[in-house]
Amino acid sequence: MREDPAKNRHNLTLLIITVLVFGVYLTALKAGFLAMDDVSVMRLIQSGKVSIHGLIFSPGNDYYRPLTILSYLADFSLFGSNPAGFHLTNILIHLGNALLLYYLAMSLMGKDRGSKIYSMLAALLFALHPINSEAVVWISARTDLLCCFFALICLNIFIRRSRDVTPLVFLGLFLSCLCSLASKESSLFLPLLALLYFILERNNVPLKNAIAACSALGIAAIVYLLLRKGLPVASTTANETTIATGSHPVHFFIDGAAALGFYLRKLFYPFPLSIAITEIPTYLCLFLFLLCCGAAAILWKKSSSLRFPLLFLALSLIPPLGVLFLSFAWTPYAERYLYIPSAAFALCCGILIHRYREKVPQFIAASCIALLAIPTAYRVSQWTNPIPFWQDAVEKSPRFGTVRLPLAAVYLEAGRNADAERSLRQADNLGLPRKSARDFSHELWKLLDSRRKLTRPAESAMSP
Repeated sequence: MREDPAKNRHNLTLLIITVLVFGVYLTALKAGFLAMDDVSVMRLIQSGKVSIHGLIFSPGNDYYRPLTILSYLADFSLFGSNPAGFHLTNILIHLGNALLLYYLAMSLMGKDRGSKIYSMLAALLFALHPINSEAVVWISARTDLLCCFFALICLNIFIRRSRDVTPLVFLGLFLSCLCSLASKESSLFLPLLALLYFILERNNVPLKNAIAACSALGIAAIVYLLLRKGLPVASTTANETTIATGSHPVHFFIDGAAALGFYLRKLFYPFPLSIAITEIPTYLCLFLFLLCCGAAAILWKKSSSLRFPLLFLALSLIPPLGVLFLSFAWTPYAERYLYIPSAAFALCCGILIHRYREKVPQFIAASCIALLAIPTAYRVSQWTNPIPFWQDAVEKSPRFGTVRLPLAAVYLEAGRNADAERSLRQADNLGLPRKSARDFSHELWKLLDSRRKLTRPAESAMSP
């Protein structure tokens, strides 16, 4: 039987993406559990107090992510307390996301010349982008991976099947959107993105199909909000904010636009990579935001094929602003918040390179993207060395007290009690605005005191 060359090339593309993802991220299997959040997750899983009914119908104060917790339970049942198994799951989900992005890019580029190659380049840009290393290597950041996974399934369905929304397609849209939201609230923009997409495609998609698809996503969002009992809200403790913002609307606009400019800059140039980002150059980032808006307007006008990816990118950047203003996380800015936006960014780049393929040779584009594997692999290796990793984080955010707590934790684990005490004192002196950080500090002080009590009798016994 004669082999199909097109099928062989397609399989080769999937193999290349798979090999590169594992080649870059396989070192993460040695990373262990991170002192920040991962240990708390394991305590919850090992407590035996988690029930499916409780996860679904008893939302927490800030977070409602039952599907993510269920994935941890599945890992625990398969791998026990071995962190390598949890890291392997993260890598597999990231690989799945890269493959889903490849199929989505092919759907958007159509059957133009070389579309499969440029779809692969978009997928590899997403898969190898250094900004995504935090989401992949940090076990607690699986929320972003799963949220993106089901969001990309949802986008693939309504891009591919929007002209024929059968009951099965309706159910697929509903379930994929609901699962994405049940992993993390970042995909709340999906119904709006679908609506804007169908407005753009109003001449190509029957109105009844557009209404059916948007209804499926809208119903999923409503069900999610009912299950979690409303939108996420800010912490009720006034002193738990992570960033000081002015009360005047102009200040909110400046802070929000600067944050967007910072994130856009991170997508183009992610360095330096840091797990703790608390300060940004506001006016420089504001300028970058305005510059990107101007460039996006030009691209919107020149290329209709870029309009959906640009909308995807713009809407996916809105959820990180909720963290900035509502103070959910321990830092106001984070690289993992760019996991879904990086998928949209990769789509934009892939389609843009495809559009100007005569001016940008495939070899040049592929080489530039492949080079991203080097800093990403290096960053992954940093995660496997806890003390240098947290020392690097402290060096990059010297005025952020909270980041010194996990450094103290790894010092304690290594038996370096004096270094741990110094780090704890520095953290307390710099201030710990969030209650969770103060609780973590108290826990570490207790552990340090217990270590001292154990060493004193031993020292007394050794004295003449």
